[in-house]
Amino acid sequence: MALMSTKAFFASSSPPIPPTKKFPQIANSNPFSLTSLPSAHKHWSIAHVHTLASSPQRHSFGTKHDTADFGARHAQKLELCRNLLRKSGENPFESLSMIDAVQRLGIDYHFQEEIRTILSKQCANYTSYGDCGHELHDVALRFRLLRQEGYYVPAADIFINFKDTALGKSTKELSEDINGLMALYEASQLSIEGEDILDEAGNFCKQLLKSLEKNLDDNQVSVVNHTLGHPHHKSLARFMAKKYFLSNPAGTNGWLNELQHLAKMDFNMVQSMHQAEVIQISEWWRDLGLAKDLKFARDQPLKWYTVCMACLTDPDLSDERVELTKPVSFIYLIDDIFDVYGTLEELTQFTEAINKWDSADLDQLPEYMKICFRALYETTNEISYKIYQKHGWNPIDSLRKTWASLCDAFLVEAQWFASGLAPKSEEYLKNAVVSSGVHVLLVHTFFLLGQRIKKETENLVENQPGIISSPATILRLWDDLGSARLYKLDVLELKSHEDAIIFLLSQNIGPMVSAEGTGPEVCRDQPLKWYTICMACLTDSNQSDEGLRSQNPSLIYIMDDIFDVNGTLEELTLLTKAINKWDSADLGQLPDYMKICFRALYGITNKISYKIHQKHGWNPIESLTKTGILMKITKLDTSMNVAVGEFVRCLSGGGHAPKEEYLKNAVVSSGVFVLLVHTFFLLGQGIIKETEDFIHNQKGMISSAATILRLWDDLELPG
Repeated sequence: MALMSTKAFFASSSPPIPPTKKFPQIANSNPFSLTSLPSAHKHWSIAHVHTLASSPQRHSFGTKHDTADFGARHAQKLELCRNLLRKSGENPFESLSMIDAVQRLGIDYHFQEEIRTILSKQCANYTSYGDCGHELHDVALRFRLLRQEGYYVPAADIFINFKDTALGKSTKELSEDINGLMALYEASQLSIEGEDILDEAGNFCKQLLKSLEKNLDDNQVSVVNHTLGHPHHKSLARFMAKKYFLSNPAGTNGWLNELQHLAKMDFNMVQSMHQAEVIQISEWWRDLGLAKDLKFARDQPLKWYTVCMACLTDPDLSDERVELTKPVSFIYLIDDIFDVYGTLEELTQFTEAINKWDSADLDQLPEYMKICFRALYETTNEISYKIYQKHGWNPIDSLRKTWASLCDAFLVEAQWFASGLAPKSEEYLKNAVVSSGVHVLLVHTFFLLGQRIKKETENLVENQPGIISSPATILRLWDDLGSARLYKLDVLELKSHEDAIIFLLSQNIGPMVSAEGTGPEVCRDQPLKWYTICMACLTDSNQSDEGLRSQNPSLIYIMDDIFDVNGTLEELTLLTKAINKWDSADLGQLPDYMKICFRALYGITNKISYKIHQKHGWNPIESLTKTGILMKITKLDTSMNVAVGEFVRCLSGGGHAPKEEYLKNAVVSSGVFVLLVHTFFLLGQGIIKETEDFIHNQKGMISSAATILRLWDDLELPG
């Protein structure tokens, strides 16, 4: 990391320099005009907000609610609800229902002290007396509320009795407790590693609730689907409050009516506050002038603000939301510079400047980059100064490091794009976690909130601990998987470095998944699942390259889908014969989607064989095809297809194979043999003729594992 300029701040304990009101504007001396360039992004325009900002009432909460009378009525209703919540402590399970209600209505920030008091007593009762309760809904609700607040309650001790009870009940009996099943599903979302009982409970409840929908009325179906699609722990309460209102209309429940009335008043006040924050951000962005100077970049302050509104939901954090929106805007702006406009040489210079962090040493940068850098520099100084004033800590050193790491990651992607070479998946993901910008966002959030800031925690957040890298990984993968089936696009249509890299990474598997002619989705598209199978098989970190050979499990699943879902018996017979022949030039009778699948299988198998030969000095293709019969490396793929083909013929005849015959065939069609033989050659340990012959005879170590997996998988199937 380059050293900071002497003009930058020094240590975190040193007071920051008060910021200037506005950074110096730089004349555009380039022979071309940046302002003449067409805007690349027209969405999320907030011109109407600019108009609103010029209104004399722009900082008002609105004439409808900005009155002393409204404030007095809100305070009165708030005190009434607070007293109701305090009195509810006398009834343990009613108090839990009230806490659940205030959380779902998004007004729990008013009652934090009361909630802590109630849950503390609930936890003490369980710890001291083992009081778990008897109703599934109450037990699951208390477990979820305690887990959400950070109390440790062991899932196994609480739910094991319900598991045993559920196994002895009929579907009809279980269906009579829809609320209990939904509460248990919600609770399962807070499982931690190793809590299999919660994972099993969540899957059980989901399957059962879906199967019961046909017996429910429209309102119940809507509530069930909402619970399964948007469990409370994974949702933003204020966005879900309307659904809660509709699911729990005002009626005879007195305390619920009072809470809903308070929630409506609170919603109007908070909505007005968010509108005021949007206006504040709009004015800041307009005064900054970057939308005018950098026409190629996105002009979406409203979108950037919504990110911060989702991160900091507490209405009391208004100033923090406004300040956090500023670095979010620069993440998008710098991303556009790297993706849309800058040359590789310019991007390298810009990254060096960010690492130096010296606003006086920008001579080599083009004018538009000088404008961006100085705006970022000044804004970061302003935020650091405000944090120092409020919390007594100068975070400038940590903040500028996050910008340096972000630009370093952006530059790596730009270099990949310029070279035309696709990185390895692990290499891509490691860099993409940083280029997601989540680290920048969360480090700024940490300092803006000002809780437990000290040297140790500062060092912790700088090193991207799991609490930062994990959400960054999730967000990155979610974003990548959701970005328009990139393998369906022409390379010329790709808009950014990330798009191009993902496109290149998808080439091996993409054509099969996106094959046309047999319906919109021929095969499962689950690259993360395929990769996790390899991670489970190859846990040694030194086996990263072998673990990335997830093409093999992917092809097992894809082939299984072709046999189970798409192919006719005639087509499947042709495909099985083609794989036994193993000739990529003799595919004339196959339908197009099977040709695509076979060629991908053929190419990937050859590629893996070549890598094995390079690494271990053994060519599995040549040694396994010497006999002239498809028994060796090709058997890795053909054996499964022969087995599946036989089973399909049995099913198409309307009969059932004898158990022994089915299991013998099913052990092969499980695909375990394919996976383990590929693993054997990829690891390259003890590859000799004898061991090669040994594994192809499917001795106990392979067939036993395959039998267990097959039977386990069959037992897991619904029905």
